[in-house]
Amino acid sequence: MDFAKLWSTEIIKFRTLPSNVVTVSGAVVLAAAIALGMGTIVEPDGTLPAYGGMRVDSGGSQVLASGMQVVLYAMMVLGVLSVTGELRAGTLRVTMSMAPWRGLVYAAKLASLATIAAATALAALLVEYVAALITAGDTAFSPFAQGGVFHLVSFLFTVPLMAILGAATGLLLRNGAGAISALFAWAFAAEGILTAFLPQSVYPYLPFVTIGVAAGSVTTGPVPFVGLLLFAGYTAVMAAVAYLFYKQRDVG
Repeated sequence: MDFAKLWSTEIIKFRTLPSNVVTVSGAVVLAAAIALGMGTIVEPDGTLPAYGGMRVDSGGSQVLASGMQVVLYAMMVLGVLSVTGELRAGTLRVTMSMAPWRGLVYAAKLASLATIAAATALAALLVEYVAALITAGDTAFSPFAQGGVFHLVSFLFTVPLMAILGAATGLLLRNGAGAISALFAWAFAAEGILTAFLPQSVYPYLPFVTIGVAAGSVTTGPVPFVGLLLFAGYTAVMAAVAYLFYKQRDVG
């Protein structure tokens, strides 16, 4: 079986699980709800109110970026569960028999997750935009001003990368709860502590912080494009490490 057929099989497999559809739909709806709320606090000039003594000048894009955090982590969790669920059920062993190379199966699974995540991100951004327009009213709200286009487009890459990161971590740890806990612990606890102690010129290079750099939420450190490249690099390393372990042990 070639890559295209494996990719198609993975897409169909994902769609047949109602929990996946509910999770994706729920993430989009919740993101829209957050955008509705954020739209109500947009200032007349299109910016967000001062936060922590700092004015958010790129407020337009950040109205949508706030809701996209839900989509990012929802797809990360789905990435974990899509792999660990198959490992637990033994279905990954069946998929393995369809192709002579483990790498082809692995790549197809990651590509299918990335495709679904990108589609989810696009849907969420569109729904968020409409929702924010409704509540922003007659303000100068414009999510595309002041670099907002790149900030928002970055989610079409970081959301799929989060799904890949989740899948790779799930494959590496082979335990859904453990992988999800490890990812959230690093993202919110470890990086939160490191951010408090590392110099301002260093902490923007932490893995999950680079997502904020790409989205314009973190304004120190590298430029947004470099932030996106850094997160892609971190994800590629995790995917490669998971694959090395994947080749050296039985699946299932």
